[in-house]
Amino acid sequence: STNSQIEIDKKTTIDVKCTIANLSFSAHTDAQGILHLIQMVEPKAVMLVHGEKSKMSFLKARIIKETGIPCYDPPNGHTISIASSPLIPFEMSRRLLKRAFIPSPPPDDDLSSSSPIFPSNPPLIS
Repeated sequence: STNSQIEIDKKTTIDVKCTIANLSFSAHTDAQGILHLIQMVEPKAVMLVHGEKSKMSFLKARIIKETGIPCYDPPNGHTISIASSPLIPFEMSRRLLKRAFIPSPPPDDDLSSSSPIFPSNPPLIS
């Protein structure tokens, strides 16, 4: 579905500049179906977590050979870390950015003129 805007809260609405799609597949698909799904989605990495070890090893090699995408099949109970890009570009309005990083004082007017939480001259984001 494509929406032009999404409401975050009563005061914040943001423009949606992407298409949101629903993806449905069977958990019991064959190797060809899994490869087709991987080619459609184009993930940065694949993790195989269910199946017979020999079949998973064969599928892992096929995924790597046919797609060039890193593929992992860790043993049960093991933890694996996959490196990822920590930088994700995004756009945000200045107003939303200020609301996210500069807290508003609570409605109670019992605050002193300056406190560590709400200084009298908060830093401004320009």
